[in-house]
This record gives sequence, C-alpha cells and structure tokens, in this order.
Amino acid sequence: MRVVQSTADSVELPEGSVDVVFSSDTYHHFENPPLILDSVYRALKPGGRWVILDFDRVPGVTPPGLMEHLRIGKAGAIEEVLAAGFRLEREADIGLAQSYLVIFQRP
Repeated sequence: MRVVQSTADSVELPEGSVDVVFSSDTYHHFENPPLILDSVYRALKPGGRWVILDFDRVPGVTPPGLMEHLRIGKAGAIEEVLAAGFRLEREADIGLAQSYLVIFQRP
C-alpha cells in the first residue's frame, strides 16, 4: 500500500492506475472542479468507478449552516461529473438523510 497526498487540483495518481476512487464529504470542497475531475478521470482505468458520498444541498431541507458551507449539491455534482466524461452508473439510497451516494464509471 502507498499513501499519496493529493493537491487541490490533482489526485496525484499515475494515469490508469486505479480501479476505484472513493471520496467522502469532499466533493463540495473542490475549488476548481474541471482540473480535479480530469485528474480522477485519468487516474482511473477504463471501466473504473468513482464513488462519491457527500452532503446534499436542498433548499428548505438542508440546515442553513450546512447550506452556507456547501458549494454544490447532488444535482450539480452529477452535472459536473457527467460533463467531465464520466457515465452515471447509479444513485444509491443508503439511508442518510442529508447525504447522497452516486457511482460513476469511466468509459
């Protein structure tokens, strides 16, 4: 096993080096989504999956403090990831009231 520290714009992994990327409660922090999305895309092997677990941003449902903290919610995240060339494999309900889980695949 090897630990790799990413940067704000890159996961710092070699191209085609991983089967799965899992991110938890971090997607909403991405400051420059196109760069990090491209980095994840390149790091995944073809057919590889990116599992995103994060807080959703739903007006009237999400607590105000969390709404202010979140850059983006599920719908916006899905839109960004699809625009980066990923395919949406599925959305999963895992019983978390304020979070979502989506699985994308690199074609």
